Amino acid sequence: MNCSQIITTALRRLGILAAGQQPDESQIEDHLETLKALYLRWVNDGTFGRLCDIIPLADTEHLASPMTRIAALDPTTVILPETIRCGGREATAVDGSVIVVVHRTTRQTATYIYDSASHDWRQIDHLQPTDFAPLAYRDPIGLACYLAIELSEEYGQEISELTVRNAMAFRTSLTHDYSRGDNSPVPYY
Repeated sequence: MNCSQIITTALRRLGILAAGQQPDESQIEDHLETLKALYLRWVNDGTFGRLCDIIPLADTEHLASPMTRIAALDPTTVILPETIRCGGREATAVDGSVIVVVHRTTRQTATYIYDSASHDWRQIDHLQPTDFAPLAYRDPIGLACYLAIELSEEYGQEISELTVRNAMAFRTSLTHDYSRGDNSPVPYY
């Protein structure tokens, strides 16, 4: 599901939209900011795991490792890994791995989450309504329900017990990494 679809489902769960109705562009833009803030909160509160702080020794290219926060003078020199060495073999990053790049002088950040469904690093800071919502393939309803809880106060809406259960199941799947198969490499963090 793309970000716009997650937002639409969240608004339907709140009862703001009826079946078949679509949110207007301003609602999508406003709520996209809330969705991005949710991802950033999960990164900052350790939902995906602890980040290791790295300061590259030189201003040359730096191959990032998953689960790191890199303070770089020139963030364009940070390269996101396509594969990693794990247990003596090449593997893709674990679903939900995070890399944060912080510009040392401006303090601007770029936050990336690895999404195994799309096999790439998704930058959270610049998500657009038509972009695939990172980690949505795991449980799109759960992600939409989590967003609905965030939006409920703005709309003054009560949250149903089912919406809360779905949201918490999604969050639990993130913290416990339930989507990783038994043959997946051991996490590297």
